Amino acid sequence: MGNILAQDAFGLAVWATGFALEVVADGQKRAFKADAANAGKFIDVGLWSRCRHPNYLGEMTLWAGFFIFCSRGVVAGSGWLALMGPLFGTAILTFVSTPMLEEGADKKYGGHAAYHEYKRTTPSLFFRLW
Repeated sequence: MGNILAQDAFGLAVWATGFALEVVADGQKRAFKADAANAGKFIDVGLWSRCRHPNYLGEMTLWAGFFIFCSRGVVAGSGWLALMGPLFGTAILTFVSTPMLEEGADKKYGGHAAYHEYKRTTPSLFFRLW
């Protein structure tokens, strides 16, 4: 019973972390875009100063937590195919959505030296810790 509760708690904590990342990142971007002083600028503040796509990182994290929480005792044999959902979502965000957004940002902000520095020093999908 103890392992079941530990896995549930861990899965819920991972899910909550991902959910919080996504909500905070989306809120920061919404507030940034709503400020007229930021017109024509790229977001590089808040979570966005540590990761170029923190909302996507949050999305991937919450689905991993959901899988951890729900997999207790039911993932055996072909049940492991349930892992395909979080893996597929992560693959789409990593290899389709992120490159599309990066391409658009490169076109929009490619003439800005600060953008090139931001892109060089800020990881795409994982946090820079310092």
